[in-house]
Amino acid sequence: MTDRKKGKRGLLWLTALMLICLGGLAAWLFFKGRNGTDCVTRALAARQTALAIADGEEINAAGIQNFSQDDAENWYVPYAEYLYGQGIWDAEQIPADRKAMGGALNCQELLYMAEWLQLPEKITFSNGASGKDPVSKEDWSHFYELLLGKYDTAGAVIEQEILLIGTPNNLEDAGSWEARTDKGVLNFQGLSLDSMVDMRLKVRTKGAELLQVEEVVSEEITYENVWLDSYGSGELKVYLYGTWRKFQVGSIEKECSGMTGDIMLKKGKVTEVALKKETIRGKLLAAGDGEMEIEGYGKVPLADTFHAYRTYGGFAELSAGDLMIGYDQAEFVVAEGKICAALIGKSVTAENIRVLLTDAKIGSIFHETAAFTSDKAFTVTYNEGEASERHEAGESVEINKDSPYFSKGRVHITPDDGGKIGFTSFSRKYGAPWYEGTIELAVSEEGILIINEVDLETYLCYVVPSEMPESYGLEALKAQAVCARSYACRQIEGSAYSTYGAHVDDSTTFQVYNNTETDDLTRQAVEETYGEVLTYGGSLVTTYYYATSCGFGNDMQVWGSDQTKYPYLKSIYMADGAAPDLSSEEAFRAYLENREGGNLESGAPWYRWETTISTEKMTARMDKFLKDYAKSHEELVLFRQGDGSFAAADGGNGPDSIGNVTGMKVEERNQSGFVNRLLIEGTEGAVRIERPGTVRALLGDTEHVYTRLDGSTSTGKTILPSASVWMEEIKDGEALSGWKLRGGGYGHGVGMSQTAASTLAGQGKSCVEILQYFYPGTEIFQEY
Repeated sequence: MTDRKKGKRGLLWLTALMLICLGGLAAWLFFKGRNGTDCVTRALAARQTALAIADGEEINAAGIQNFSQDDAENWYVPYAEYLYGQGIWDAEQIPADRKAMGGALNCQELLYMAEWLQLPEKITFSNGASGKDPVSKEDWSHFYELLLGKYDTAGAVIEQEILLIGTPNNLEDAGSWEARTDKGVLNFQGLSLDSMVDMRLKVRTKGAELLQVEEVVSEEITYENVWLDSYGSGELKVYLYGTWRKFQVGSIEKECSGMTGDIMLKKGKVTEVALKKETIRGKLLAAGDGEMEIEGYGKVPLADTFHAYRTYGGFAELSAGDLMIGYDQAEFVVAEGKICAALIGKSVTAENIRVLLTDAKIGSIFHETAAFTSDKAFTVTYNEGEASERHEAGESVEINKDSPYFSKGRVHITPDDGGKIGFTSFSRKYGAPWYEGTIELAVSEEGILIINEVDLETYLCYVVPSEMPESYGLEALKAQAVCARSYACRQIEGSAYSTYGAHVDDSTTFQVYNNTETDDLTRQAVEETYGEVLTYGGSLVTTYYYATSCGFGNDMQVWGSDQTKYPYLKSIYMADGAAPDLSSEEAFRAYLENREGGNLESGAPWYRWETTISTEKMTARMDKFLKDYAKSHEELVLFRQGDGSFAAADGGNGPDSIGNVTGMKVEERNQSGFVNRLLIEGTEGAVRIERPGTVRALLGDTEHVYTRLDGSTSTGKTILPSASVWMEEIKDGEALSGWKLRGGGYGHGVGMSQTAASTLAGQGKSCVEILQYFYPGTEIFQEY
């Protein structure tokens, strides 16, 4: 072949190739315009529509009805099946297959959806689109606004801004369709996010579902106070918001491994790494809203993007709540006067506990004044340790709320070796109380806070006798000591009073402390169980306990908790034989009237009790309950609506009265006989009370006189002894005049019955056997 012929043939091939490319480009442009980035696939439309009007449980309940088994595992199937099932989609119009789901939703299909959903506004399309033209993103957004306006009345779909940290394409640990963000892990099925990594986005979410990206807010972002793990060869390994990332940063002049800092990016490229090196250290005295109080530094505000990192035993990000109050376990990174991060470099053993001492007269943790002395010489330190005073044994000091002692933070009271601190400004059951350990005073708007920091074992020596009489026997006292120690350790970890710098208070809200003087047998019980706690599957358990049951305990559902999380807290039937079902009124009444039998508690005074309440007193009680308790427990107090249904008051703004109380009816009991639901009828409405604790709060009154099993009486109880109660109407002729309340037990009924523990100890059972009886499957572990 001649060169000329070769050249001519080559030109023909080149021309053909160009035509093919131009044709392909035209086809791509057409596809992009008709079914590309400006359009919404049916799969995505199905997901967004379904999630706008239903929750995940409803959606998944639709099952597989239209798709083949080959398609069943595709992410869009549950959403599309939900739309088919509701009639929002027609399977003949939109086939249930992969090809149809990947195609663009068209105008005709959207109009069908809008008509079925009965949206409040007629749908019109931009740019003259109609029929089978693809729905543009603009038109879809308008439709979606109308959809949410009608169906998302609870506001479950929210708009928020997020920092997009990564997707499965740039994160090894991200699962399929998982987007890692500064707001947590979000599921982004059907969306394309890869080009938006390291940008701030305005999005719509529903729970953990990312529904829409509305706009890119900024391509310039800063990841603040992140952990810089290691640097090498121009690559920086960083931990941010629960995931590891690697950034190309070029050369960094200073060592940055094992530090915190800020990373600035623009369009996904690192522009600057700012290290944060300044740190402070000290005992964490309190952790409040937006600040921490650190010994020697006072109150220091937290940065908006504060992080807590554990740097020992495997790196992990924790929360501020994981820092233990009263312990020095972390370095605090500071910048511009704020704490940016806490670096937790060691574990600590819970050897001390910090107890808020209450003023029992007014039932408050706040005191008007603090008047104290010591049986040994003592020191009062103030002004963040810069000033101190020495006082002789027996010398009295009184500090009020406005005292200059509080001008620079807390006041510390420390007795010389082995000394005790006594208070005359409040009292306990045995008189003016004395405390081992040290005392800390803090001031707030409400009054003075008094905190006793004491060794945990010493604390138990004053808890056990306040919770269980010495007469219950050594093994029962040992079981109580293990329970109290386990409970205390959980509270030290949780720090419920972290705002005030304490772990617990000394009332029944936690464990009663130093209301009764310690004794030799109690100290023996604490010493013989030194450091022992109760565990289940290697983890510390929640050791609830109470005084007495009606013969049948309760489980965690008493507080609405998920029982599967507490397999060791069961409804214990404290007698031989099969446990009866007491869920009916007839069965419970018959059980309650049987006061004999082999139940472990059948001889205890609180095993059975009764009292009365008049209709007038019940009306007054109901009014007080609705004005006080119901406002802060709205989900447990439901009001009857016009259609006969019951619902919680919006924002706790329910009525303050239902008129004169005309009736009470138990609507639900659990198997143990505890009242789960109580209906109160009035002349002006009706209220449904949910859960045993709420029933006790409503029906209790300090003026009630309770006649117990042994004929003795008791009064002054703010709540009903237990929710194992049956109500009998009292009539004056034909008129209702009140109710006789007959019940059994004293306490919530969860965990160990102290009365039953005493009986078991009397039968020769050991501490271990007693604990396994009430907390089945648990083991004793030496905590320290």
